Amino acid sequence: MDETHDGSSVDEPRPLAASANGSTAVAAPPAALLSTAAAAAAAAAIPPLTPLGLHKSELTRLLIQELDALDFPAAARALEAESGIVAHAPALARLRAAVLDGGWAALAPGGDVWALVAPLFESPDAARAARFLMARQQFLELLESGRGKDALACLRTQVRPAARCPEDLHRLPLLYMCRSAAEVRERAGWAGAGPASRHALLASLRLLLPPRALLPELRLETLLAREVLRQRAAALWPYVSSPHTCFIDEPAFAADTLPTAVAA
Repeated sequence: MDETHDGSSVDEPRPLAASANGSTAVAAPPAALLSTAAAAAAAAAIPPLTPLGLHKSELTRLLIQELDALDFPAAARALEAESGIVAHAPALARLRAAVLDGGWAALAPGGDVWALVAPLFESPDAARAARFLMARQQFLELLESGRGKDALACLRTQVRPAARCPEDLHRLPLLYMCRSAAEVRERAGWAGAGPASRHALLASLRLLLPPRALLPELRLETLLAREVLRQRAAALWPYVSSPHTCFIDEPAFAADTLPTAVAA
């Protein structure tokens, strides 16, 4: 340590410390540099956004889903190939297709689709709940179609092993007392075999999977329909210049469309 002319001391620059193996240790970078590097890494982790702040990957998934719904599969596959994004992971795409097609054998334990999707659920309990929901759908469809023996076999081999509580098993056998398919639907509180009940099943399965893994059905179309309703309400629909739904221009209120007389 040296002294200045006024007697105060000045610390000499300290040499780099030697490590145990004789090499010279490098001083740690300043905290400011560390925080800058962390900020850069965090910024890189943010997904690319559109000019309006939407996640490009999520919007692309919705576009692919809507193209398939509009029966443009070639366009959907082309968008997947160009973007490297798919609406659903392959296993979940097969789950969705099997549910909508009524492919219950593939979704049963030992089935090829179930083997792929079972590990994707949030927990073993969630996977069991999913199995019960699918087995219940299969049982109800068999019972509705008058295939009582097959329904009983499904109840024993598919529904019972997946049941979460005794109440699940107590209610379903009582449906054997129904005298018609309509009574089965009414007592089960079920829409019947077909797209409506199978889409409802998919919505229930979605809640048992990780967030955003399975898209809600017709998600983009649903969002657009909500926006149309908002625009109509803002324009005092139906008193607008054009009665047609249009996504290019918002409907505008037109005073000359208001009624001028009250019917007697």
